[in-house]
Amino acid sequence: MIYQRIEDLIGQTPLLKLDTRYYGIEHVDLYVKLEYLNPFGSIKDRTLRGMLPDDVLSQLKEEGKGLIESSSGNTAKAAQVIANKYDIPFTSVTNRIKIPEVEQVLRYLGTNIVALPGRSECADPNDADDAIGVITRMMHDAPRAYHHTSQYTNRDNTAIHTTTTAQEVYDDLPEIDAVVMSVGTGGSSGGFIEYAKQYNKSTSHIGVVAHPSDFIPGIRTQNELFETDLFHRDDFDALHEVSSQDALGVLRDVVRHEGILAGPTTGANLAGLLEYARENDSLRADGSRRVMVTVACDRLETYMSYIMKRQPELFAATSRSDLFAIEPIAEEVAAAEMSADQATLAQIQKGEVIAIDTRGVKPYGQFHIEGSLNYPEELLREVLVNGSPFPDHKPLLFVCPRGDRSLLLATLMTRRGIKSHSLAGGLLAWRSSGLGLVRPRHG
Repeated sequence: MIYQRIEDLIGQTPLLKLDTRYYGIEHVDLYVKLEYLNPFGSIKDRTLRGMLPDDVLSQLKEEGKGLIESSSGNTAKAAQVIANKYDIPFTSVTNRIKIPEVEQVLRYLGTNIVALPGRSECADPNDADDAIGVITRMMHDAPRAYHHTSQYTNRDNTAIHTTTTAQEVYDDLPEIDAVVMSVGTGGSSGGFIEYAKQYNKSTSHIGVVAHPSDFIPGIRTQNELFETDLFHRDDFDALHEVSSQDALGVLRDVVRHEGILAGPTTGANLAGLLEYARENDSLRADGSRRVMVTVACDRLETYMSYIMKRQPELFAATSRSDLFAIEPIAEEVAAAEMSADQATLAQIQKGEVIAIDTRGVKPYGQFHIEGSLNYPEELLREVLVNGSPFPDHKPLLFVCPRGDRSLLLATLMTRRGIKSHSLAGGLLAWRSSGLGLVRPRHG
């Protein structure tokens, strides 16, 4: 079949039936909607087309407006591809891009990234310094410059999944006992819920969330669910918490047995689906088999560094090609971390430690600890392969937004014989402690 436009390939993705016997399930048929086969690689392709139909894009081009969105992943990627086709600039405002490959793809596509040292990758509209607050200020300062797609509040996000994603699944499977889906913006899971309401379906809806102390790309923890207007707790029959290890364990199994080359979000979806199916592995009252569905959200390849960090044994992690596939032990953490307090500030001011800010040049220029040096992590990845660029006569203090990446660096350098520390809690803890930051003067 021949198409004239790449965006016309979005949707109508296949529905794959799993080999339930392999997973020890007897009375339930399990299906996966393969959304990673959308042309830009994820279910967010649909979201963008729902929020940006052709007439809106044409109007934006005519008015000379750019797109702006709070996204650090698939939404931003789809937005940038569409924006490029219409010669519209796109700005992604994000608390933090945790997956290096994602940032690389966005920069390759031409995205203007406004990186913020936020608490998480999820937008918090109640925080003036969070992504949504920054977007609001940017639009106030330049009211004719941007169109905000607002994926966390835009009802078109939900509507497109009601009219396409859910519609396609129910066209193939008229009677579904349960839909098990992760909750990010709440748009895709909400689309299935709205469809079930409209057509009086008796489907149960199970939301998959990340464990509170863990990070799974694209999935919120229960504590973060309040941050999106599209999520309504009462619409879900249950919420199921999944750890990254559980998600990746199931993903590895499904990749090898089913050939589904999807990412960690899909692993979480499948972990939730399998657990729910095992808990409800019985025939319907009429003797027919139950039917349950989930979604394969995006592609595998983007997440190799994420998987490598958590499953280094699969990558022969002794290779020098990934310096951060290490897990600090408790003793190393205790020795490495320096508190965000006056004592640490005094050591920096006296030159007793060399403070190294590992953020990018632009975030560092917006604010940093006085006396700290800027050495972006992506550059460190390159130079540390061949040794250390730092003097060995003074301890190093690595600084990052939250203290997680800096801890890996401190551990790595200490293991190489250079005494190193990590700022516990990162710049967030520093700011929360009321300690000063250098900011550029305007005007």
